[in-house]
Amino acid sequence: MEYNPKYFKINEDIQSLTIAKEISFASIIYENLGRIEVSHNPVYVDIDSQKVFGHFAAKNPISKKIDQKEILLTFQGEHGLIKPEWYESDGHVPTWNYRVVHLRGKVNIKNDHVFLRSVLNRMGKLYKMENLFIPENLLNAISGFELDITEIEGKAKLNQHRAKEETKNIIEHLRLNGNKELADIMEKIN
Repeated sequence: MEYNPKYFKINEDIQSLTIAKEISFASIIYENLGRIEVSHNPVYVDIDSQKVFGHFAAKNPISKKIDQKEILLTFQGEHGLIKPEWYESDGHVPTWNYRVVHLRGKVNIKNDHVFLRSVLNRMGKLYKMENLFIPENLLNAISGFELDITEIEGKAKLNQHRAKEETKNIIEHLRLNGNKELADIMEKIN
């Protein structure tokens, strides 16, 4: 992450991985022939093994482009505009509050059906689809991947450097403006 001040930096890897697992939808960023490419996919973050699992359509050329390469996964959580008039004091500018996690690592593409069923079952449990049945012939239509995480970085810019009363006021304004998700996270953190 280019800019991550210490008061916004998530210092515990387990906390960043937990956030990524909760979000479970990643932008997969990689280099291909000198060009930056991106794909957006649901994924399963395994905190214990520090691996990320997912799959693509077999016809998606990404699996040939990223196998055995380092990639970056970004997880964008709750976010929203903070208006200057929401502060009790003057001298503020509009800003954006958010949570984000970046995971880097090397990808292994795996197409064996045992692995694919394992990935689909993990994702099924995450999305509360127990006893997920995938016919054998449909497994040929996907390519699975496993990312061995080598770098974890998280950022939570949620007013934790501001006075409690100012933050409380901003949380109220977020709720009034329909951003309950960001308000709830800010309340939990602060």
